[in-house]
Amino acid sequence: MADLTLESRPALTGLSKLNLDGLAVSERLDVAIATLAVAPEKFAAADAVMLKEYGVALPPPGKRVSSELISFVWTGPGAWLALAAGADDLDRELAKELGALASVTDASGGRAVLRLSGLRAIGVLARGLPLDLHPRVFKTGDAATTHCDHITATIWRLDDEPTFELAVPRSYAESFAHWLAAAVASEAAAPL
Repeated sequence: MADLTLESRPALTGLSKLNLDGLAVSERLDVAIATLAVAPEKFAAADAVMLKEYGVALPPPGKRVSSELISFVWTGPGAWLALAAGADDLDRELAKELGALASVTDASGGRAVLRLSGLRAIGVLARGLPLDLHPRVFKTGDAATTHCDHITATIWRLDDEPTFELAVPRSYAESFAHWLAAAVASEAAAPL
């Protein structure tokens, strides 16, 4: 019988070739992703379960929260991304904890998570995202679902370095990597 073992592989190829002082780019291959959808009448109960089991409540609109075990990113009314490093069965674990309170779906194979950090991160991202990423406007813990060069992207700010993470559909990863390479080249030509 054939070996059906699955292994993580990069969705965004060519990241190691992106050289720009003041910018670090990497793909998060260690993270499991699940989507959560909660009906308004079940939110309080689902929120209480997350607080009890993971030490964080589900974030309000436009926010991201994190504990040592898991992060939740608001993606729309009653909807969140759950991310956990090294968790093999994140979707099953969440579904077990939440029961009938939420709809949980594995999204690990459907999304790629990219991290950009450094002084040039805002300049690179500004070349495709229609968001004001200035730290006075888009602060640590803020999140948004938007588009980047016509590709749906969920972005959140991790810290003031600044460090951002983006989740994009894996089916558009090659197009996103192409846009990113062009944005880095364009930013490289701009003064710091």
